[in-house]
Amino acid sequence: MSLYASDPAPPVLAHSLLSQPVQDTRDPSVPTERTCSLATEIKEGIICYSHALFRPGIVIGFSRPRRRGTGDDDDHEYIGQIPRYILTNHLLKRPSPAPGSFNTFIVHPFNLTIFSPQNLLTSLLSTNPTPTQSLSRKEAITRLDAVQLFPVYDFSAAMQAITQVSDTLHQIGEQPKHQQLTTQHPVVLIIAGLDTLVESVIRASNPIKGTAVLSAALRTLTRLSREYAAFLSVLLVNTSGLGLGTGTGDVAVADGDYQGEQLSVLLPSLLMKTLDQGTDTHLLVSRERGRAGRVGVEVIKDRVGDWLGRRCVWDG
Repeated sequence: MSLYASDPAPPVLAHSLLSQPVQDTRDPSVPTERTCSLATEIKEGIICYSHALFRPGIVIGFSRPRRRGTGDDDDHEYIGQIPRYILTNHLLKRPSPAPGSFNTFIVHPFNLTIFSPQNLLTSLLSTNPTPTQSLSRKEAITRLDAVQLFPVYDFSAAMQAITQVSDTLHQIGEQPKHQQLTTQHPVVLIIAGLDTLVESVIRASNPIKGTAVLSAALRTLTRLSREYAAFLSVLLVNTSGLGLGTGTGDVAVADGDYQGEQLSVLLPSLLMKTLDQGTDTHLLVSRERGRAGRVGVEVIKDRVGDWLGRRCVWDG
């Protein structure tokens, strides 16, 4: 008898090795295959689905190319089109807020009008919740009651506002009655113009200090996104622009596609690299040359998914 001879093992069905049945936890309303385009993801907005581009638990950055010269480089409206659309969609999806409760927090320089109350109201009134229903002015104002604005004058005030939001998020997370609601309808934290505010720190001291305080702020945002990953979505809207400012900041779009710039060109300084490192997913928004109101969007970074390189033309 051979030392290695043995009888064949009896067949075992795979399901008998499982201690409990496998449950499909995927949202049946979300496609199982990656057939969604970038434009579709923007229209869907923030959803609690692991493969969605805009989802809780990550920091999503929006930037634009820096334009040639300084005189015409203060047009921040087009960089705010997509974040404001996502925010409007978010406000329309949620139930009417209870008095004194907030589901959206926006920290921004006092002179930045992207998320001003008037612009948000206009955006809500111009967006129909359903094809056959439009939002009344009273209903739109009620939706805006859930938005808490933090207009700030400098970087230090922005950090204080973020700390205040952090305390509020802790209270939301501690209340059991809000846990199910926030899981179904996320809370949104928007930080706009943080890169512009840190430039004043650089002018008052030096680039090293500016980069250090920016890095600390971005670590705080990352920590918040991870700590409240079940319901918090963080959007970082950068207004200074990426790159050296050697181009026009416009792109020529053909057949829904445009040529994105290389990261080495977009991130020439330590400050810009730090800004990029603080995001999990980074979108570059450029104006389409010759067509007002349309922008080209490209995912230039995605370390938590597979959206890198996706691009589209967005006209709102």
